[in-house]
Amino acid sequence: MSSNHLPLESGSDQGHEKQTLDRCSSNSFSSGSLTTAGSHQGSSGRLLNNNVEKLMGFFWETKKESKSLKRKGGGMVWYQKKKTKRMVFVVGLIGFFFIFNWFMIVNLQDGGEKIDSFANSSKIAAQKEFKKLSKRMRSQYGVYGRMLALAAHALAEGQNKREPKDLWKEPVIPASVWRPCADQRNWNPSGGNNGYIMVTANGGMNQQRVAICNAVVVARLLNASLVIPKFMYSSVWRDVSQFSDIYGEEHFIDHLAPDIRIVKELPNELQSLDLEAIGSVVTDVDLPKESKPSFYLKYILPILFKNRVVHFLGFANRLAFDPIPFQLQRLRCRCNFHALQFVPKIQETGALLLRRLRKHAAYPGPLDRYLVGPHTDLIVEGKKVRSTKASKYLALHLRFEIDMVAHSLCEFGGGEEERLELEAYREIHFPALTLLKKTTKLPSPAELRTEGLCPLAPEEAVLMLAALGFKRKTRIFVAGAQIYGGSTRLSALNSLYPYLVTKENLLSAAELEPFKNFSSQLAALDFIGCTAADAFAMTDSGSQLSSLVSGYRIYHGAGKMPTIRPNKRRLSAIFMKNSTIEWKIFEQRVRKAVRQTKHVQTRPKARSVYRYPRCKESIVNQGGYTKKESESVKRTGGKKEFIKFSKMMRSQYGVYGRMLALASHALAEVREQRFMSRVIELYRLNCLISLLVLDELYGIEFSYTDLIVEGKGVRSTKASKYLALHLRFEIDMVAHSLCEFGGGEEERLELEAYREIHFPAPALLKKTKLPSPAELRTEGLCPLAPEEAVLMLAALGFNRKTRIFVAGGQIYGGSTRLSTLNSLYSYLVTKENLLSAAELEPFKNFSSQTSMLVPEFFLYFFGCLAASQFKTLV
Repeated sequence: MSSNHLPLESGSDQGHEKQTLDRCSSNSFSSGSLTTAGSHQGSSGRLLNNNVEKLMGFFWETKKESKSLKRKGGGMVWYQKKKTKRMVFVVGLIGFFFIFNWFMIVNLQDGGEKIDSFANSSKIAAQKEFKKLSKRMRSQYGVYGRMLALAAHALAEGQNKREPKDLWKEPVIPASVWRPCADQRNWNPSGGNNGYIMVTANGGMNQQRVAICNAVVVARLLNASLVIPKFMYSSVWRDVSQFSDIYGEEHFIDHLAPDIRIVKELPNELQSLDLEAIGSVVTDVDLPKESKPSFYLKYILPILFKNRVVHFLGFANRLAFDPIPFQLQRLRCRCNFHALQFVPKIQETGALLLRRLRKHAAYPGPLDRYLVGPHTDLIVEGKKVRSTKASKYLALHLRFEIDMVAHSLCEFGGGEEERLELEAYREIHFPALTLLKKTTKLPSPAELRTEGLCPLAPEEAVLMLAALGFKRKTRIFVAGAQIYGGSTRLSALNSLYPYLVTKENLLSAAELEPFKNFSSQLAALDFIGCTAADAFAMTDSGSQLSSLVSGYRIYHGAGKMPTIRPNKRRLSAIFMKNSTIEWKIFEQRVRKAVRQTKHVQTRPKARSVYRYPRCKESIVNQGGYTKKESESVKRTGGKKEFIKFSKMMRSQYGVYGRMLALASHALAEVREQRFMSRVIELYRLNCLISLLVLDELYGIEFSYTDLIVEGKGVRSTKASKYLALHLRFEIDMVAHSLCEFGGGEEERLELEAYREIHFPAPALLKKTKLPSPAELRTEGLCPLAPEEAVLMLAALGFNRKTRIFVAGGQIYGGSTRLSTLNSLYSYLVTKENLLSAAELEPFKNFSSQTSMLVPEFFLYFFGCLAASQFKTLV
């Protein structure tokens, strides 16, 4: 029953409630006091109320409210007031939450800003300094302003970062194995009987140094006595210094006494001669630049015989570096690196300069004794010095004097004023260049800069140093005369590197007084400061000072004195993007460009031995192999065998001597590589397939296979593997190739005669212009010689005990040519070694050059085909 009454009761209640609400609504909204707008407001209020109820989760009990309204009767005003209060309460609560959340968020942001500000105060200060410096850089250095500002920012941020590990180091292992040898002699002193050589050298101190050493070599070449050289007064340098004002005369004479005769002045009977009248004066106009020794023997020696004296005026770079006899080249190096020492006055002041550059130095540097001689003790502060680490310093040769700037024909951002100033300087000091500029179309300044022919400006130099990783606190010694543009031009360097010094900063006015107005003597102090530096950076690789300093550091530095030689062409391409390039990219590209110039290399042909002393005449690779290889030799038991064989190889096989010695060492030390066994199995499979193919194609039955097996009673020992080597080096191949193989004139004549008989067409063709032997070799058109073949086999990993079967006819050069193969691979055999004379008799006089059916061909055809591995070397 109850279940049946529930829906009805519910329905009646709902209907009654509906009627009550309708009545209330009709009474309320039919009142004349409410306007139409009021009705809209009431409806909107109900909608808002409903939304607020849903939002806050209040569920109004409408049923109870309707009952209470019945009881009170006419209580609509009270109901609306209650609804309004509730609505105001909800809106106020939401507003309170909004205001509270806003207050908390603002406080959190302020607190975070305070924490960040406290944590990054140093960074913000650096950024402020950067912005301030950036504005000044942009206004002062137009084209490089942006990059200088980035460099300043990078230096400020990188104060606590580590410098690149190779910044203060040479590539130690390759560089440290070179040892000086220019002081060694194996000839008798020259009597100087043919006459006297006089030299008046022009230029600055460094050009004069080169002229002195060249004059020493010419005196020995012509068997003449050398008069102590004199120095020509220059309108550029304005220095009246002579030889004895810069170099020690007695040391120079004594050190070179075993080589040439040196006198301080001409004999009395020759002093009265008018040398110009008798034709004994030779100027730079008469001497071609870098003349060969043959020129002096042909043209200068007759003058010497006739007049007993020859006077060279200028003598700037008038002796070639190649070709020149070995001992004369060594004499040239001996003069530069050993015979020329500065006078005590310069040595003592140089020692003071080094002492102040190297604060707290407890011991002298590696080059100090060569530079300042007995005054080395002045560099060390004394026994009571604190055990503080000596200061490292970088020497920077900033070759940016007005003579260099004017002669370069480049522009450096000074506009019309700079152009007129340099043009006026050229007319006075370089009239020939001014005339050439007027009569000939020369490259534009932009083209010169693109080709790397302009000296680096101070702004470019400081960008390079910052990109390389030198810190802001790096101590930099700047060498050079008056920089073009003065202190204004150096402001970028001073701003980014405040610890920048010159000799004028480090030495007092009283200490510099003896050198005042003597530019060559001041240049000697720069030479000492740059050469003894922990690292040396040049801005113009063509500068004589930079060349001499870098060569001196290589010769005496034992691989511990790094030199930075920028490639100006590559740097120019990088600098041209200064308006867009990012600092990280700029840094990477500069480091790569400079790193490539730090490779240890031997002297290129015809290049200055003063700048590149790593050559056999001056400084040699100790033992002919690197330090790592030397240590490897010490670990192996074959050291004695290697050293003995190395000497034999060097004397017997000039061009390949070193590599053959190293190959011998490798064979004594290293066993055959394991992976070769798999290769050998692959070749065995190829050989088996080849035999099956021959059987199918030619019907050859290999019925003699049983002869290979020694018999049933043989022990189960592993069969010997062997390598077959087809050495195609018979005389016909050698002659037809038109190549040369180190046999000199005798070999050339022999092969020429063979070609005329056997290859008349190539002999006739050779009268036309054909590729040279060197070009043929470069193109890979020459057969490999036995020496090259053995180097290849050793490099591939075949060990010393490898059994090698050599196929071919008579090797050109016979057993002598095969000596390298026999020495390195003692288990080398040919068919003549393996077969007796009786066994070879049926094949006698049957060569292998005409047809595959010739019997002798099959003897080494089978030998190669059945080999564990086969190498052909055509």
